[in-house]
Amino acid sequence: MDNLESRNIYNEERLISRQALYSDRSTPYSRELVDIRLNLIKQYSQGKRILDLCCGTGAYLTPISSSAKTSVGLDFSLGMLREFSRLISQSGVLSRIGLVAADANDPPLASRSFDLVFSYIALYQVPNVQKAIHQTARVLDNGGIAILELGNQNSINARISLLSYKQGKSAKPFLIPYKEMHNLINGAGFRILEHRVFQILPMWGPRTIVYLPVTTKLWKHILGLKFKGRMLDEWISSSRWLRRYAFRHFVICQKGKDYSGSLIK
Repeated sequence: MDNLESRNIYNEERLISRQALYSDRSTPYSRELVDIRLNLIKQYSQGKRILDLCCGTGAYLTPISSSAKTSVGLDFSLGMLREFSRLISQSGVLSRIGLVAADANDPPLASRSFDLVFSYIALYQVPNVQKAIHQTARVLDNGGIAILELGNQNSINARISLLSYKQGKSAKPFLIPYKEMHNLINGAGFRILEHRVFQILPMWGPRTIVYLPVTTKLWKHILGLKFKGRMLDEWISSSRWLRRYAFRHFVICQKGKDYSGSLIK
């Protein structure tokens, strides 16, 4: 499968229906991760122009659209966008959210047209994520905020993701080595405000003898336990020696007010 074909898997009905997993609350771990994502958006979205980059079916844009000045969801998957449109039509918020069918690497959006851009559970399946990060900087107004969820190439989850792709269950992963994350973000003209780290273990994947110890969902009940306001998983994943091996990285950054960056081609 080439890059385009592998990503078009997200036009399939079976994976569109799995978008509910992105806001899954079936375990303490899942509930906390959903709340962390939503709370990060709420922290920066009040009265702002918002873009959900790779929005899927809108699990994170819809709940905060009422407090934003404008809300736009962008995704390359027409199937996802059709489902998003159906859902917001049913909920009565259709008039508050604009939908754009386009690729994250080439969004047809005006420069400096948003105050907040966030992208959850998507950039690690976008080819040339460096270009997507630069495009994020382009469409953000100077001083604007980006919340980017990145996947670490040097993690156990990277192997699980690659196996899932080879089995035809997900798109090809495009992950970033931990040591390159800050360089890519700073190179796009951002200043990093906060960097939170999760998922030292996959907690999903094939039930084989080899992977079962790290893929069982029982870990979600253990690592979802909270200590001093944060999940055990975050404490472990954020430690000095283990953060380079954890998969899920939330980077909150601000575009410089004197930004004049160049785009990656």
